[in-house]
Amino acid sequence: MGCFEMRECTVEKLSTVCINGSHYSVPNRLVGMQVSVRLYSMSIAVYHGGEKVAEHERSWEKGRWMLDIGHYLDTLERKPGAIGGSCALRQMPKEMRELYERHFRDCGREFVGLLKFSSQNGFGHDDILSACRPPPQKATGATRRSCVNCLSWRSKGGSRTARTRG
Repeated sequence: MGCFEMRECTVEKLSTVCINGSHYSVPNRLVGMQVSVRLYSMSIAVYHGGEKVAEHERSWEKGRWMLDIGHYLDTLERKPGAIGGSCALRQMPKEMRELYERHFRDCGREFVGLLKFSSQNGFGHDDILSACRPPPQKATGATRRSCVNCLSWRSKGGSRTARTRG
């Protein structure tokens, strides 16, 4: 990645590190702990115990909040009602926000569970969107079940490009 500047930071109570007035999220289990931050020209990488725990596009604007919803899943699992108004949801890709609004707005716990399951099994947003693409005329509940079932099947060795029909 090239040259970088190294900084040591303490993770703040909102699970972020502040660099030059911009806040970057890290996994919420690290609140209060020391992390190492590599500042590259276009990105930042956060390390804890030698392991990369976060990476963000670098912001040059003071006061910006760069959040990854994956860093807040443990908290959102305990407080699933908080997801709807969260800054982390607003910073997700447009298609993921639309998926939440269309199929999970009334059941944040299921959306958080889907994100957590996907993260633990190496699935990204594209995988979730593909698995959740409903057949025409399917109801919202069927789409939620189909999405979880498809990702579950894929995690057990099914094709990452196969789609569920159900």
